[in-house]
Amino acid sequence: MSQKKINFIELFIPDTFSDPRMIWSSIDTNHNVHSELELVLQKDYKDIFENFIGIEKSGSININSSNFLVKTRIGNFILKKVSSNQFKKVKSLCEVDTKLSPVFNRIPKIVTGENSNKFSELNDNFYLLYEKIGSSHYSGEKKEFDMFLDTFMNYQKVVK
Repeated sequence: MSQKKINFIELFIPDTFSDPRMIWSSIDTNHNVHSELELVLQKDYKDIFENFIGIEKSGSININSSNFLVKTRIGNFILKKVSSNQFKKVKSLCEVDTKLSPVFNRIPKIVTGENSNKFSELNDNFYLLYEKIGSSHYSGEKKEFDMFLDTFMNYQKVVK
C-alpha cells in the first residue's frame, strides 16, 4: 500500500472536534453555577446576554463542570470554565484561536468580550466563549489539538 493511500485513510479517522454524542442537560436556574454563568454573560458578553435563552451542562456539574451550552436567539455558544490556576491553558487556547481562526472557517472561534479580551474572569475562574458550529465541540486539550494538526498535515500531503 502506498504512503499516499495510508495518509488518505488516516485523514478520515474520527476526531473529538465533532463528537455528535455530546449530551447536554439543563441546569436549574436557582443553581449557583447557572447564576455565575449568567453573570459572566451579563458582564462581558452583553449582546449575547440580551438574546439569552438558557444554559445547559455537559455531564454532571460535579464531574465535568467545565463546558456549558449557552442557548440564545442569535445562535448557540460553548462557555468553557477554567480554574485560575490554569492561566497557561487559557493563554494557549487564546493563542490557538488567534492563529487558526483566520485560516480555517469551520473551527469553533472564541468570542471577544466587552473588555476586548478573549476570556472573562469571575470568582477565581476564567471563561472562554466559543461559537458553536453544528455538533462541533473542542475542549482545548493538547491531544485534541495534536490530532487536528495530524489530520491537517495528512490532508496537505494528500492534496499536494
